[in-house]
Amino acid sequence: MAGIGYARGAYAPFTTEETMLVRAEALIHLKRYDEAVVDMKRWVDNALVRPPATFNVATINTWANGINYSSARIPTAKKKLDPKMISFEAGTQENMLHALLFLRRVETLHMGLRWFDVKRYGIEVERRVLSSSGAVASVETETKLIARDKRAALQIPSEVIAAGLTPNPR
Repeated sequence: MAGIGYARGAYAPFTTEETMLVRAEALIHLKRYDEAVVDMKRWVDNALVRPPATFNVATINTWANGINYSSARIPTAKKKLDPKMISFEAGTQENMLHALLFLRRVETLHMGLRWFDVKRYGIEVERRVLSSSGAVASVETETKLIARDKRAALQIPSEVIAAGLTPNPR
């Protein structure tokens, strides 16, 4: 062992960037799009090497309207949203959510926070096997996680199950 560096890593449960994107999501649900874009643009300007010259509601709408919904064979940043407890309107509000969820996906990569977006918005998850060139070689449909799939429910603690409470169905 080299004897340098830290023996343990530090995990910050709240970061400025992620919290700012959470606020942008709330503003989108309140239909305060221009305010949401301010937070999203701060993230874009800070995270991207070459941020776009213009980043506003119009450019987000152009981006989202210009791509198809993601499929198993042709994945895109635009997922079909099927929220149970959150309502949104097609058009600008949905386009803003797609952009925001994409930014959150990049920001929270390797943190496990995408799972909350997947559950909250009912995003379906499919396993894809990629070839060495990066193309989709096959899709495992039997392991597809559909919206509100019982396998996605957190299980109650084993101590509670041992005390007699029925476990969550899987």
